[in-house]
Amino acid sequence: MSSDEVRHRTLRRVAGGVYALGLRRPIRQIVRPAIHQPWLSLRNRQRLFNFFGEDVAVGETTAVIRLPGGGKVRATLDLSDEFCRTWYYWGYERYEPAVARLIAGLARTKRVILEAGANIGYYTLLMASCQPPGSELHAFEPRPDVFARLSANVALNALPHVRLNRMAVSDVDGTAQLHLPDSGNREMASLDPGFVPSTRSVEVRTTRLDSYWQSEPRTGTPELIKLDVEGVEVRALRGLGALLKDRWPDIVCEVLPGYEPELTAFLRETPYRRYLITEEGLVPRETLTGSHQVRDYLFTTERQRES
Repeated sequence: MSSDEVRHRTLRRVAGGVYALGLRRPIRQIVRPAIHQPWLSLRNRQRLFNFFGEDVAVGETTAVIRLPGGGKVRATLDLSDEFCRTWYYWGYERYEPAVARLIAGLARTKRVILEAGANIGYYTLLMASCQPPGSELHAFEPRPDVFARLSANVALNALPHVRLNRMAVSDVDGTAQLHLPDSGNREMASLDPGFVPSTRSVEVRTTRLDSYWQSEPRTGTPELIKLDVEGVEVRALRGLGALLKDRWPDIVCEVLPGYEPELTAFLRETPYRRYLITEEGLVPRETLTGSHQVRDYLFTTERQRES
């Protein structure tokens, strides 16, 4: 056994003794700010997270989270969930950081935003906090238990311009089965029955975005659309109807393996330019490539995005 392994096992035994004294929460409150210290190397910050992150994650907590470029939001997070732990400890630095920075920048100039697949509010809170005064953000989340968490997080931040909708975005108005993953991952529920292994489903309302927009008087037209709809992106885009062609809004869209051919065919009939969102910036792409890692694209008609 190497000296590093011996040291690690010793630290684990010491930590186990400390946890037994009921000190998980105080340790978490020390580790979290330490991970944000600029004088610590990224490697050492990652070590802290790896060693303590899951062990001291006890129950739910409400945390203040810093936004890219300044500002803060509050969110109630279930620390038994991996995504929530990452958001709690790292803020917007670790989960899709390049997408978060781009979204924050776009939202600062967009008065009307649509978000399909809002989950518990990671991007909802970010975009809503960055929008200019007098803006609107319409967020859609169909899964009932997740929608409840989204609603609570929006309420925590007193965001009256955010309009929440417990429904799925699709190309028809009505109802459909939302298939829930057997893994328990609440991020991967889908209207597509073949998206992930699933033996459970729940009936949810569905809406076309154009009919939603016509259902009551609204100001302006969508300028930014965020799509995270787990395999039914083309259905959501078709549901925009004339609303898409009226303005050709910027679209940030997840592209997963197996779904890119249909999406590519849809975009071929539009003026959209396609850019993969990476840590190095926006990379022009003629062909969409689905991925589970770097998977988000910006579709835009603006030529200056190429520079």
